[in-house]
Amino acid sequence: MSKRTSTGAWVVTLVRAGYGAGLVCAPGVLITLTGQPAGADRPRPSRRACGVARVLGVRHLVQAGLTAAALRAAEADSSLPLGLGAGVDVLHATTMVGLAAVDRGARRVALADTGVELALAAAGLVTAAQ
Repeated sequence: MSKRTSTGAWVVTLVRAGYGAGLVCAPGVLITLTGQPAGADRPRPSRRACGVARVLGVRHLVQAGLTAAALRAAEADSSLPLGLGAGVDVLHATTMVGLAAVDRGARRVALADTGVELALAAAGLVTAAQ
């Protein structure tokens, strides 16, 4: 594995960890950034939405931790942990598309999260292929 690929693998992992930390620490801010309409009757994201975002944030932190451990253990080849992570991201994105299809109130947030998941998956696959 080249130094560039190794650096790319760590960048993808750190971005994932940062996104996860943001979801855990400030879920309302990230939900609001998706353009979720607030309106007078919903001035901020619901407790349920923030709770779900925190759970997803923990998932990203765990995935980043497992990827980091795998990268340290297998410094010669980062393709397996990045490829597996991309698979998890695509699966997650698929569930978010399903949520957007059945829950109009969660549509914007679900589609925004789909975009983030697909971006992380693409970054992981591109980095793994280098």
